[in-house]
Amino acid sequence: MCVASCLFCSFARLKEGDAGAYTMSLEQIFDKLRTRRDQSLTEVHMVNGLHPDLPFSYYTDPASRG
Repeated sequence: MCVASCLFCSFARLKEGDAGAYTMSLEQIFDKLRTRRDQSLTEVHMVNGLHPDLPFSYYTDPASRG
């Protein structure tokens, strides 16, 4: 989810329920990485949106992400 609506972004979803909109917890992200532990990954690229309903601490405090 992201409310920024950057003109170059093709990933933004403006509201919950939009097709393809999602928010992942830190644990969900780690689970995705764990399923690929046998692959020879050399880099993980993560991008982020500006979610209208999440507090700033979601982005700065790992404990607040669930």
